[in-house]
Amino acid sequence: MTENAKQPAAKVSTNGIVAWWMRTWGDFQSKHPVLAKWVYQIFYFFVFSMGVTIVQYLIFTFMPYLLGKDLAGTEFMWPQVNMSLFGVDFTWSLLGYNVVRDATGAVVIGGGLGYFISYEVGSFIAQCINFPLQRNITFKSHGNPVYQAMWYFIAWVAI
Repeated sequence: MTENAKQPAAKVSTNGIVAWWMRTWGDFQSKHPVLAKWVYQIFYFFVFSMGVTIVQYLIFTFMPYLLGKDLAGTEFMWPQVNMSLFGVDFTWSLLGYNVVRDATGAVVIGGGLGYFISYEVGSFIAQCINFPLQRNITFKSHGNPVYQAMWYFIAWVAI
């Protein structure tokens, strides 16, 4: 081969990167154990929370279409309090959504009982995914899972 002949490109070894990261993290963890625990927990909390947010977004976006216009056209609001704020008239509610209508008055997907159901189902599914991930991986809890799940559920309902 001549000196000018092209040599094959060097492959980046995934194992090399993983080994480097494990050494680097191990060194950091041994020098700063409390900070390393915080970094670990914040990282996993963020990753799992963002993943669950994507799941919720997909459910909130597509489930109302699966439920159809009948539920979207069913008003569900409690309590219904008619208000005016800064010259804008609206109905305030703690639970539920207005029926959404287009310019002609026809019901469109995106409100009413259909959206409320999709919101509650999406939120509940997301918490069913999030709780075990955060409990077992992020915080490595060894407490009573039934007791913890009960309080997690109570907090979800309250929020």
